[in-house]
Amino acid sequence: MTSASTPIAPETIAYRQQLALHVLPKSPKLSIHHANRIRKLHPSLPALTPISCSKCENVSLHGRGSIRVARQAIVKACNVCGSVTSVPRPESRTRATFQSVRAARRTSNFGRWVPPADSAAGSTDLGPLMPVEPLKVEPQPQAIIQPKISPGTQSTPKSTTNKRQKAKGGLQGMLQRNREREAREAQNKNAGSNSLSSFLQDL
Repeated sequence: MTSASTPIAPETIAYRQQLALHVLPKSPKLSIHHANRIRKLHPSLPALTPISCSKCENVSLHGRGSIRVARQAIVKACNVCGSVTSVPRPESRTRATFQSVRAARRTSNFGRWVPPADSAAGSTDLGPLMPVEPLKVEPQPQAIIQPKISPGTQSTPKSTTNKRQKAKGGLQGMLQRNREREAREAQNKNAGSNSLSSFLQDL
């Protein structure tokens, strides 16, 4: 191993950090051991992962630590060494690009009364923008007036009597067809019994 006095190439340091990251899924303890060795040699290096403890390189997984997001900072608590670190939250890109709602409300004129620019000019003409054509009314045909019929001679309209006759005729026709069918069936039964009796007599 190289001593602390000899300078180490940045590529070697990056390789050792990557080694600790590659070992992390298989053996977290071995990964922490590698990360601690690198940290002792180079104390200015950042933590192994964003969820690692800055002192002991413990990864805050499976109950080994907790991460809490406060309003202005991210608070990391390590359950192995007991250290608590607070990191200020990075400002999001949206905050930098967009104005806050309160500031926008203060600067906008929404909801405020703004006097018109030509208030001194007096009343404005609110005429139509396009020429308006009057509606044309077409004459309607006159209603046909029928003469009054005295109540004694008043008769039912022909259409209603025809409907009633058709309805009666339809019902009467159905009844008549049923009677004819029953009569035919009775004749067929009689004819069948006559033919049977004649057949038996022939024997």
